[in-house]
Amino acid sequence: ITLRDGSSSISQNWEGQVISGAGHSQGIEFSIEKIKGKWQWGVNYTMSRSLRKFSEINNGEPFPFRFDRPHDLKLKLNYHLSKESQVGIQWTLSSGQPFTVGVLSFQPQGPPGIAYPPTVFFGARNNERMPWLHRFDISVRIKREKEKIDQQWSIGLYNLYNRFNPFAVQVIPEEQSQQILLRETSLYPLLPFITYK
Repeated sequence: ITLRDGSSSISQNWEGQVISGAGHSQGIEFSIEKIKGKWQWGVNYTMSRSLRKFSEINNGEPFPFRFDRPHDLKLKLNYHLSKESQVGIQWTLSSGQPFTVGVLSFQPQGPPGIAYPPTVFFGARNNERMPWLHRFDISVRIKREKEKIDQQWSIGLYNLYNRFNPFAVQVIPEEQSQQILLRETSLYPLLPFITYK
């Protein structure tokens, strides 16, 4: 289910604004790992599509669902310093999330004293995609057994090169310039972490 174009989930009559359609997801995943020895590594690649189709949206043509990520790649490398400790790095690359640009409001100009109502044009649903997401993480993990209790410490840095991966995009129509501005919101810059299990 989804909302009709131009609908708001805040409306009192939300049931009349919801329509149903069909969804289709498919994909394939490849993975290879070396898990023995001091050096361990892994490569994981997923190619997938997730599409939605509604008769009242996008002229009935399928469009990418919000979680459609055609490409997802993870590379990891671990080095075991000892039986109890290891250093690990991971690099992640993923397609950006789709979002919609193309809702335009046009105010026709009439003769003096006559006001025409604004006309709203809706573009294709999820017709643009955010930039590629990528980040590099590093961590040190130490395992200990104390009084028959397994303990593990992890210390590291998430997003080591401090890339501002967009989490959301706000579409801002500029009335004076008749242009559309896009403002990205990002989460999780360079972030140290520590965990204990």
